[in-house]
Amino acid sequence: MAGPHTGLDATPVPLRFRGQVTAQKLAELRRLLADWVSGAGLAEDTADAVVLSGYEALVNVVEHAYPGHGGLVELDASWMDNTMTVTVADHGRWRHAADTEGMSNPRGRGLVLIRGLSDRAVVDRSAHGTTVMMTWLFEDS
Repeated sequence: MAGPHTGLDATPVPLRFRGQVTAQKLAELRRLLADWVSGAGLAEDTADAVVLSGYEALVNVVEHAYPGHGGLVELDASWMDNTMTVTVADHGRWRHAADTEGMSNPRGRGLVLIRGLSDRAVVDRSAHGTTVMMTWLFEDS
């Protein structure tokens, strides 16, 4: 999926955010991730894929882990050994697919989008929350 990056003068400092997320805060977190990605020297389409995937994972936290009230989110992004990783974790309780049956417009496309835009996406659900780890692999340039 990911093409070669345009060459880094230095590896971006890892991004780490811990705090409350609500629907109103999503745009701010998207900008935070976009600013971090812009320092990585990626091709525009790849940078857009990273930001959109991270944003979609954050939206899923607001809509599924903490519907209606927001809650704690952890956003991490790092670049190491030609691999970019973005991780979004929550401590909420997601609605199960059965909970959305019969809804006139069930959503459920976020993880499909994330998997399509990243080279690898792993979703870990537990009683303590959900973690989505997205990775993009790059060749040396």
